[in-house]
Amino acid sequence: MKIKSKNLINIFITILIVTLMLCGFVLTAKNNKNFKVTNQTLFAATEYDSQTEIVEDGQVISESLWNALKVFYNNNKTDEMPRIKTNEEGLQYLTINQFKDFPIDILDLSGEEINKITNLSIFDLSSFTEINLSNNKITNINNELSNLENLQIINLSNNELQSFSYDSLHQRSYGQNLQKLDLSHNQIVECNLRGINQGEIDVRDNKITKDRLNLPNNLDVKVLLSHNLIESPNLSNDNIKFGFQGAKNTGSYEKHSSIGYYGLDGVEKVEVYFLSVDENDETQFVETKIVELYQSQTYTFELGYYKIKFNNANYDDINIYIAPKAPEIKMFKNGEEIEFNHQITSAVELKFYGDENATFVYSVNSNNFVEGNSVKLTTPGVKIIVVYQIIDGYQSFASKVYIEYIKNSTNGIVFVIAGIAIFAVFFYLAIKYMPQLSKLKFGKNKDKNNLD
Repeated sequence: MKIKSKNLINIFITILIVTLMLCGFVLTAKNNKNFKVTNQTLFAATEYDSQTEIVEDGQVISESLWNALKVFYNNNKTDEMPRIKTNEEGLQYLTINQFKDFPIDILDLSGEEINKITNLSIFDLSSFTEINLSNNKITNINNELSNLENLQIINLSNNELQSFSYDSLHQRSYGQNLQKLDLSHNQIVECNLRGINQGEIDVRDNKITKDRLNLPNNLDVKVLLSHNLIESPNLSNDNIKFGFQGAKNTGSYEKHSSIGYYGLDGVEKVEVYFLSVDENDETQFVETKIVELYQSQTYTFELGYYKIKFNNANYDDINIYIAPKAPEIKMFKNGEEIEFNHQITSAVELKFYGDENATFVYSVNSNNFVEGNSVKLTTPGVKIIVVYQIIDGYQSFASKVYIEYIKNSTNGIVFVIAGIAIFAVFFYLAIKYMPQLSKLKFGKNKDKNNLD
């Protein structure tokens, strides 16, 4: 069989195209290696009727909520009321009418390790005027209280809520009967109370800032806001009680942070102390009073450790640390600054910037810190760099960056493709300018010629 030069060229062009397609497929697969599909199941209250068996399996309500409701029912039902039922499989279950016409009007689920109250609204809880969910581990609340239209008191204090918005809740829970909503001692950063029209709202001891607080439109609503992080509050409404603002116990804050005192019952003034290490015992601090704050006075901190005293049994002292700001990290390549990138394909240098009299310590993928103003990244792999600046012995907040140094595997593929292309070109030239190659015969034809 004689293979024509034209056919050989076509074969190599085909090989080249297939190679390019395979390389493209490999690169695409590599870029999409983190792609994955997740499924999410949602439960709707309309799926359940009075005969639905709500067992302790975490599917409809969390196991912790189921157990809390069971304990409450057993501890507070009358002798005439039935015990919690058991189904044919031997599992106890609740129904949505379990608490209808209950003999007491306070639903007390406090201190039961509840982490979610999702789908609490499927139960008929209209008999209750107060619900106590304090001292649990609840992180979120949306429409779970929609069937509590007769509520006068809602207690969600001492949980792990990070936000609260009246707009996202069912307004039937906040009708004309509401007297008190207690959200104190949580981790709330964003707080929207705009639509609440009556009662007292307690959001003390959270992490609310001025720009993430929406107060009620109704000026008659009383709001308790002490022990948050609100700077320069508007004091025009006597129903908004700001108390103490600007610091949380054991908190760390940047230099020039301020605290403010706006009045608390039984507290004439707050006292601020500077803490220095005792020369005779380095494990102890010496307290030096630096300022007394009376109502509507503020204080701005320099670097150091401080204690804030209320001198009242109802309020604990607050210890805080005022630190330098985190240093800035810039990226350089061949001595010139480039845009900071978390993925690199060649060596770079990271330089650190901070206050004029600062020194820097850094670590790369370890807890071992070394002093220096910069670090070079010269080897492939994931790099986690943590940097602090130190001023007058006080350590700053950390700057932490994640950088992935990827060995440029694309270059290898390019070399392979280039090699194939060059080979194809040389082969074509050889066929075109060396006619004797085109006269070669292979297979049966070659054998036949030899026999002749």
